[in-house]
Amino acid sequence: MTSSPPATISPVNRTISRLRQILQSPKLFGALVAVLLIDGLLALVIPQQPAAVNTPGAFVVWVSNLPPLFRQGYEYFNRLGLFAIFRSLWFWLPAALITWMSLLELAEVIPAARIRLRPPHPAAPIPPPHPHGAVYQKTIRLAAPKDSGEATVSAPMLAALANTLRKTGFKVAQDGAIVVATRRQWGWLRPIALTLGVVLLITGIALQTIFGDTAQILLTEHSAPATFIGHTFSAAEFLPHSGANQQLVGGTVQLQLDDGTPQAWSLNRWQLIDGWWLLPPKPRPTAKITFNNKDTSETLTRTFDTVDKPLIFTYTPQKQTLELRYTADGYQLSTQDADTGKTEIAVRNGETFSLPQLGVSGTVIITNRFLLQAYRLPGLLPMALGALMLLFGGIQFLRPAPVTVWLNVVVKGRGSRIDATIETLGSAASAEKIAAELLTLQPSSEKTNAET
Repeated sequence: MTSSPPATISPVNRTISRLRQILQSPKLFGALVAVLLIDGLLALVIPQQPAAVNTPGAFVVWVSNLPPLFRQGYEYFNRLGLFAIFRSLWFWLPAALITWMSLLELAEVIPAARIRLRPPHPAAPIPPPHPHGAVYQKTIRLAAPKDSGEATVSAPMLAALANTLRKTGFKVAQDGAIVVATRRQWGWLRPIALTLGVVLLITGIALQTIFGDTAQILLTEHSAPATFIGHTFSAAEFLPHSGANQQLVGGTVQLQLDDGTPQAWSLNRWQLIDGWWLLPPKPRPTAKITFNNKDTSETLTRTFDTVDKPLIFTYTPQKQTLELRYTADGYQLSTQDADTGKTEIAVRNGETFSLPQLGVSGTVIITNRFLLQAYRLPGLLPMALGALMLLFGGIQFLRPAPVTVWLNVVVKGRGSRIDATIETLGSAASAEKIAAELLTLQPSSEKTNAET
């Protein structure tokens, strides 16, 4: 009788097998994630060209506003795709590989987790090892009785082990000589949560890169309507909100959308219009202050940083610092003098004021302007879900790993043994440690083996 030659693996199958091993390599996955993190850091440091910059005029304006380093080295940064990282191979290639690897990972861990999340059932067979689990097997041999007419009493031993498992937080199910116990079952979702979180984050970034958009417009109070995100907007009036001492603490803007009735838009509330998220209107008022005295006239134009803080400026001839602030019913101009102290006067838009201690009079003309910024965020939901998944997976890392224990009494002749299988997420050493803590009987002999 001649033996047949061993089967040979074709070069194609060998290549496919090798490629599959590479694509499932944790080291490659970690390296690709590191590349994406570097992409994100570079995008924070290097200005990214908005997709809306798609005309020569807008492009020239964008380049002219770049910091000197990036403006002077524009050719080199642009050639490397660093001004559009999330639209270049620096992002799409590692993102595609991570997504493919994650899908392969999910195809393995989801069925494994689904089995381990079921309530413990002694009649169910021991499932195949979890892809990221560690399995430790231990055989506890029970000594045969001295009297040849008696059989080993295994029930008390099994009951003692089951009681130990219950005291340490396990859910125990027993059917005769078989015991199945589980602890922290939700921990088996950890690999799914981490992998799915990465996929959702990449999906969100991809959606945002392809379909996301930004827009902004500066509206002037009582100006003509302007087109913005497919609608016409006009700013009708600014209504200040005052607190103690008549100091401004915020306000609302009367904005008219299309041909509708003007609505009060709060300075601290978002708006959602046709898929666009509008940030709260940002006041950008400008003040034109004219000072007149018997000899000279000086005009200053300044912009408020915010309406709830004063605009501070200097009257040059006397090097006097003045403050102009919003109040509930107008504006307040104040000056500080070493001799006369602080002087405050109420001023109205376009009307004449007088500061006798400085020997000047003048006018204040306030032009209320409001910056509207809008974002289309199709990737917001998947990115938020991905962040929650990663948070859940990270929390599971901080908690003890899930554990499943199977105990089975095997009777052979007058003797018997208890076969124990312990599975957990982690290393074989951690599974062995759990076995040492839980299986505390003093058998006549033990036989163990571990596998990962």
